[in-house]
Amino acid sequence: MGPFPIAFDVATGDLGFTFDSGAYYVQTNLGGADGRPPADPTIAAYRVNAAAAKVSRQVAAKLYGPHRPYGYLFGGSGGSYQTIGAAENTQGVWDGFVPFVMATPVSRIWHGCGWS
Repeated sequence: MGPFPIAFDVATGDLGFTFDSGAYYVQTNLGGADGRPPADPTIAAYRVNAAAAKVSRQVAAKLYGPHRPYGYLFGGSGGSYQTIGAAENTQGVWDGFVPFVMATPVSRIWHGCGWS
């Protein structure tokens, strides 16, 4: 297994579309490579992602010239919680948020003959 805990193409999304759109993509390890939760839960919840987003804008300005790139945070399943938490607890870091496939213990599944 490489540096990604899941398949590389799943972890990175569609990088071709990203680059073709003149964008860049940032992904973090949520502040810990060892799998243990950090002492402060806000670190993995949103603070590492916010710090990475801020630093990425500085790097982009050096590479592409001074400008304000737009930044969006998205996440599905468990990442939907992080996306919503970041939206609620940060200001001026991202230009938008896209939580999807909301992780919820009351989700219901259609089994062809009814909901369960």
